[in-house]
Amino acid sequence: MCNGGHGGWLLERMRHGAAPCAVAPLVLLAALALFAPRARAADARDLARDRAPRIVWAGEGRVYVAMRDSGALASGLLVRVFEREREIAAGEITRVLDGVLASVRLASGAVAADARFDRLEVVLETAPVRPVATLRVGLPAAGRRALVPPCDVSRLDASALPRAYRSEALADGGARLVAADTSASASPWPDTLLVRRFADRADEEIALERGELDVAVFWPGEPSARLRDRASGFELLRGALARGALVAGRPASRPEADAALAARLEHALAQLNAELFGGDLQPLRARDGAQAAPGAAPPAAGGLLRYAVDDALPGARAMERFLNRSVGTARTSAVFVRHLDVPVASLDSLAAAGAFGEAAPVYVLRCPVLCGAARAADVRALGAERFANLLECVAARKRP
Repeated sequence: MCNGGHGGWLLERMRHGAAPCAVAPLVLLAALALFAPRARAADARDLARDRAPRIVWAGEGRVYVAMRDSGALASGLLVRVFEREREIAAGEITRVLDGVLASVRLASGAVAADARFDRLEVVLETAPVRPVATLRVGLPAAGRRALVPPCDVSRLDASALPRAYRSEALADGGARLVAADTSASASPWPDTLLVRRFADRADEEIALERGELDVAVFWPGEPSARLRDRASGFELLRGALARGALVAGRPASRPEADAALAARLEHALAQLNAELFGGDLQPLRARDGAQAAPGAAPPAAGGLLRYAVDDALPGARAMERFLNRSVGTARTSAVFVRHLDVPVASLDSLAAAGAFGEAAPVYVLRCPVLCGAARAADVRALGAERFANLLECVAARKRP
């Protein structure tokens, strides 16, 4: 009642005989003004608490932590448990289920099975990078055809790594990369990388499952659904290629400013990404945020669309079949899906300059980088993009 002087004004009105029925609404408004900021603060705290990691089970040196945001939990993350600001346990995530539930092996302290979990605070921390002497890395062999990128010939490019290596060819077609600087280095990268090249992606998957590889890099869309499943025990990371993207739109001679068409193109490429590429592509505008699912199809204003995919892409025919699966022989309007052989770093400036047309969807190419749970923290710290760019395409197939 005394907030901001309003309470004194109300009391003065009451002393001068203001009717209770007239004062009551004013009292209510004053109370709302007082408590609304507190209610908003309470709502914000509740939302933060709801999104924070929390323990859902404990016992036998292990706890299970759940988190609402999928993807925030990852193997190798450190977990600290506090009760009234006092640390009572600490451990490491050893396995993640469905992206929202993590199994944590406790290295110190304990959490009682009958503890009040709602009173415990869970803090996630990135583990310090542990020195690794050797990493065994699998890469696509030269000429291994995938949906993208157009890369008939490739070579190992150690310059993509933050540490200088000298390369030694191996009898099986692979290579041994040995650190050129043998002195103590601040770089966490291993002293040795043993690289194997695989002409068949199935052989690479088998080698990973047998434990013959620590890290396996695939072209976009290659890994099987079984290997992508978290239940397989492998962590799926993705690294953007330094060059290359897909863009859909009208021919350059017909710049398109139709918002309805742009929405249809975005939906089509989102479906292509989800169903044919397993989510390995990434919208240019979503590189710093969450990637949305395709959602419902927008209205087909302006008739059916027939997609023509850049012949430079090895998977052009498969992509066309998917995009045109509902077209049949109906009269259609032509749309093109092009491959942009440009540095990813320049895409933002090109988009800003309108190089792709009005609101044309642009998707960056990302390579799946798979590793065992025990190596996930190391690979994440070293950077999935470093592994994805170990190969450089030196001669792509030209469009006829």
